[in-house]
Amino acid sequence: MISGYNFAVNAIAAARQYALVLPGTLLLLLAPAAMAAGDLSGQATDALLQAGNHELTTNTVRAEAIYAELQNRYGNLPVPEKDATDYLGARLELMRGDMAKSTASLEALLRRDLGNDLLIQVKTYLAGNYVLLSQFDNAFKTQLSAMNAVRPDTTPDTIMETLSRSAYMSALAGAYPEAISYSVRLHDMAKALNNNRYLCRAEAEHGMAERAIGDYAKSEMHLLAARDYCNDAGEANSARFASQHLARTWLAMGEYDKVVTMLERMEKFITPENYWALGVADNQFLLAEGLVGIGDWDKARFVAAKGLKLGQQIEYPMAVREASKTLANIAAHDGDYAKAYEYIQIHLAAAKSVADETEARSLAYARARYDAEDKARQITDLQRENRVLALEQALRDQERRNAYMAAAVALVIIIALCLILYRMRRQRLLFRQLAETDSLTGVSSRHHVLAAGEILATASENGGDRMGVILFDLDEFKAINDTHGHAAGDWALRAVANACRPHIRGRDVFGRFGGEEFIILCRDVTPASATTLAERCRKAIAAINTQDSGAIFELSASFGFAVSGVRDDGTPAPIRIETLIRKADDALYQAKAGGRNQVVDHAVLPQII
Repeated sequence: MISGYNFAVNAIAAARQYALVLPGTLLLLLAPAAMAAGDLSGQATDALLQAGNHELTTNTVRAEAIYAELQNRYGNLPVPEKDATDYLGARLELMRGDMAKSTASLEALLRRDLGNDLLIQVKTYLAGNYVLLSQFDNAFKTQLSAMNAVRPDTTPDTIMETLSRSAYMSALAGAYPEAISYSVRLHDMAKALNNNRYLCRAEAEHGMAERAIGDYAKSEMHLLAARDYCNDAGEANSARFASQHLARTWLAMGEYDKVVTMLERMEKFITPENYWALGVADNQFLLAEGLVGIGDWDKARFVAAKGLKLGQQIEYPMAVREASKTLANIAAHDGDYAKAYEYIQIHLAAAKSVADETEARSLAYARARYDAEDKARQITDLQRENRVLALEQALRDQERRNAYMAAAVALVIIIALCLILYRMRRQRLLFRQLAETDSLTGVSSRHHVLAAGEILATASENGGDRMGVILFDLDEFKAINDTHGHAAGDWALRAVANACRPHIRGRDVFGRFGGEEFIILCRDVTPASATTLAERCRKAIAAINTQDSGAIFELSASFGFAVSGVRDDGTPAPIRIETLIRKADDALYQAKAGGRNQVVDHAVLPQII
């Protein structure tokens, strides 16, 4: 299933960004002439291949026609041209919407003896397909493999393709400094080669990363430059892609009139015939948010409804999340709170899907980087071991002449190996700690909390103590980010974690569940003790002084909790951790609906809840 904001970016990128590069005018002049003349020369075939890859970013109908001509002459082509033709076919399969077939075709190509440049291009494109299929471990490993395949004789275009995709993949995993580093390298190389096509990509990736870290001024600057470079290169869809990300930046800056003016002008050009459905949905929910910003509620309602419908049709949670949020705001503005509540439920479900997959991408990226570093360490260790073996052989040759020297050298070797093993153990322990801890707040990560919850639920079922789940969500957190910036929002999350931590019992697990939502897993708990713990945390949060953040704002949180039941004999009744979390979540929703900044026990909710 295609889902998540970055999945949308990848889908568009896969369709428009990764083609072989040659000036489009020359290609379009050479290719039709070769087709009309039936020329089977290598030069004409190369022109067809380059024209086909170019047309993928502008006109897929012409790309299909060129591919058909290449198929007609396939039997007479040399092996490298056959490989390049099959690569074009695999990309067209993705354009037709058959991701599974496209992926299978690319994997089959990797089993051939490809030239280095085509090998890197196939791996790069395949990494994008894996992202679309939510195979994040395969995606990041394949992209790292493509980077490692770059050699001194690799062509500049292939190197720039790899830098562009690496920038995108780093941003996909939330590694924004690395994304910016790749973008700068790509910009410098494209600038030296006067290549506007890759300057377009470098500026777009840089602008998106700057927005993600909260520097909207830099984001705007780079995305405006990206749009200009894309237009200069004749990449209309790439320019529209950059414009949509510019709209996201303007929305964050409150420049709603600019968003509406630009996206309404683009709307008539963005159709399923010349743009991906994901991009069409992006335009709709971005435009709807801009229309709300300028107070055009009626038009915003119409555009957001279209965006929600399309997002649900193509299973694109980012569009569903944003469009449903806008529709909820419009319904609340109209006073239709029942309808607003329905849209809020849709929004929360989509938001959870996006958050889950964002976390999955981050963990997959960390695993891929760790595996690559571990493999490099293994190679280094093997080289050390080989040197050790050679040294031992030399020592055996000298053993007859100097036994004491051999023993001393052996001791040095043992100490060196022990130091290596100790360092490897320390690195593995550090990676485990990073995987179990939320980097922003220092509390447990969602993955660690869920794993601990499974263990606690099993222990409770086997005759242990009753367990409970407390969920709490910061009230009006988006307003803090929108008004004071993401730096203030990050400060608030850390302050909340620090305020609650002293009240968490030693046997409990305290973690960040996603975004501004936190969770406490409680052992040996009753409804009364859970209420006491939640109230202490709620009061601690309300008492936070926000002056240290550089801004003045109020903090509060809504709490919901659920405690496992007991059997007739007084022992804890079996329950799944997912069930407890769901019940606590229901109570949390009730706390929000009841006015926020309060604690609600799931046990006191009506049966229908």
